[in-house]
Amino acid sequence: MLGVAGGDHFVRVAGGFGEMGRYAASIAWYCRLHVLSGMLDTAVR
Repeated sequence: MLGVAGGDHFVRVAGGFGEMGRYAASIAWYCRLHVLSGMLDTAVR
């Protein structure tokens, strides 16, 4: 019983980390895009 409950909890925690990871990845992607566009902007000027 404890093993099943522990496994369920682990899955829930892993799911939460997956959500945070996806959120962090989108932020990192946005930052990279922002930096790249800034570099392009300075290169053009």
